[in-house]
Amino acid sequence: MRRAVVRLIQGPSSGPGNQSGATDRDGNFVIRGVPAGHFFVWVDAPGIISPVAFMTFPDRAPESWSETDINTNFTAVETDGTNTVIVKVLAKRGGAIAGQIKYADGDPVTNAQISIVRRVGKEMVRVIGGISPATLFALATDDRGRYRKYICRRTSGNIDK
Repeated sequence: MRRAVVRLIQGPSSGPGNQSGATDRDGNFVIRGVPAGHFFVWVDAPGIISPVAFMTFPDRAPESWSETDINTNFTAVETDGTNTVIVKVLAKRGGAIAGQIKYADGDPVTNAQISIVRRVGKEMVRVIGGISPATLFALATDDRGRYRKYICRRTSGNIDK
């Protein structure tokens, strides 16, 4: 995958780290200055599964990661802090929700704020697609009443680089 940001997280409980690199036109990347430790590698690009998609944001509790989902969906790498590690990362495509909102008379509803939630047990929690500014801003319909949100929770459809 070309021109994507590749990031490291150091375990599901730590949140996204600030080690990152960008892929070149062939999908290769280098991340320098990585300390010793166990990391998960993820590709931060539209339509690609992000660790943020596996976070829950309950109303009355702190956010948390799903450790099982992080272990299942992201490439793990162990570093010693001094030697180069070569890793092949498989970016997994997620899904999307799209639609159009209209008034009863058929006119489009413009600039309507859209929230997407999923059920976790008996609670409904908000879904966030990523940590980039574009994905953190509220989703709204366009001038035709249409919206599209990448959800990024599908667990099949692997792609190389």
